[in-house]
Amino acid sequence: MPLTRGREVLARWPDDGWYYFGRVDGVADGTTDGALNRAPVAATTDVYRVRDSVGHVATIRRDDLFGEEDKTFQAIQVCV
Repeated sequence: MPLTRGREVLARWPDDGWYYFGRVDGVADGTTDGALNRAPVAATTDVYRVRDSVGHVATIRRDDLFGEEDKTFQAIQVCV
């Protein structure tokens, strides 16, 4: 399911592999940031620009983004 601009997501950040909350900034051109992401994909809605709470923007694949409507979001647990 495509994500709309401004939607809050839990995103796997490419620089450290951790998940952080952010907002979708728009659809990206099909390339991804960082070595943690898999090979580039076609320029479709599979890659998004995401902005975190401090204003950093990364290009992240859809399968590394979780929104409230995603069932996998409910399976994520926080361990402390």
